[in-house]
Amino acid sequence: MTNRKLVKGLMGATVLTALSAGNAFAQVDNEFTAAGLPISNTFTLNYEVNNTPQTEINNTATPTVFNVDRLVNVTVSSPANTMVIADQDDALLPFVLVNNGNDTHAYLLGFEQAGSDQFDTTAATTAPDIIFYVDSDDTNADGVLSDAERAAATPQSYNTTPGSVNIPVLLADDRAFVFVRQNIPAGLTDADQSGILLYADTQTITGGSGTTLTYTETLGDTDGNDANALTVENVLADEDGPATTNDGATDGAHSAQGFYIVENPNVTATKEVFGVSAATAGTCDAIAAVGSYNKPIENTEYFTPNSCVEYVIQVENSGSTDATNIDLTDILPDNLTIRQAAVRGDLELSATAPVGNLAQPGAGTPCDSGACTVALTNAELASGTPGTPTVGYLVIRATID
Repeated sequence: MTNRKLVKGLMGATVLTALSAGNAFAQVDNEFTAAGLPISNTFTLNYEVNNTPQTEINNTATPTVFNVDRLVNVTVSSPANTMVIADQDDALLPFVLVNNGNDTHAYLLGFEQAGSDQFDTTAATTAPDIIFYVDSDDTNADGVLSDAERAAATPQSYNTTPGSVNIPVLLADDRAFVFVRQNIPAGLTDADQSGILLYADTQTITGGSGTTLTYTETLGDTDGNDANALTVENVLADEDGPATTNDGATDGAHSAQGFYIVENPNVTATKEVFGVSAATAGTCDAIAAVGSYNKPIENTEYFTPNSCVEYVIQVENSGSTDATNIDLTDILPDNLTIRQAAVRGDLELSATAPVGNLAQPGAGTPCDSGACTVALTNAELASGTPGTPTVGYLVIRATID
């Protein structure tokens, strides 16, 4: 079972490592007043006695001051599930970490398998198990790291070894894109899923330039009041997340659950041969056009010299994801002369590079010594369901010598 639980406590790192996350994140735009900011206020009172002005009373020399308390509010969300295939290595499951408070904080991360799903993930082939991105171009503020944004960002390696930790450090209103990286086991079936919980615990940063920074769990005000207006208290305001441990309401931590979901293509292929009557074929070179082709139901013709035969390779996909880069090769045997080959049904040639192609010898080529090779490359077959698979055909016509 995957288990990289968040452990609350002290962790040290060099200033360079700790601050390598920078602060160029997309803004959440709470725009709260910064923690520790003094709010100063004065008053003046003027009055008269028997129409004689008296000395003004004011507190200009000693204004009334309070310091803004520290709102601690972290949010973890799961913007999308990750679709995977069985036996896939280094699958990335995305999360978004947001500092919804009014001060700079670091965040200790951890994750674990959640619930009784169909499979458990295992440690990734590529270390570490958690990476995060500093993003400076979340132009649509949707909390999703696009391909363009990822290309402009620098991935950071999260390491939970004390003394070498590299964790997100976020200014108020900043966000980080966090990815859990895991391997998907073999032998899974379509729609199997595995839930992952990601935790984030708010850490207070102590230490200064040239010294080792220390991260300490951010605790709330113990006496539940703010009797000293100049004391900057920690006010924990986070919501309860889905995790049953390491996360509760107003504890400085938050969690979210995402899922790895298996979508396997289920591709099968069969080959049949049919005799084609002259009345049906017209000429043996003419295969019915796209949209009008129907595979023969049964054999009703003799296989005599000069007669036309039709080979049909039927390909089906009953899985929940497309089958791509399909390569299919058929070498016709001796004693035949090829007439034509064509792709029919749901089997499609790819529109992306390298362009899908159907290569075949010219009509009338004798098939002796393997001279008749029909090669379909880079084709695609869309997803289907067990009850209604998508069906495509590679159809080859030849005459018997």
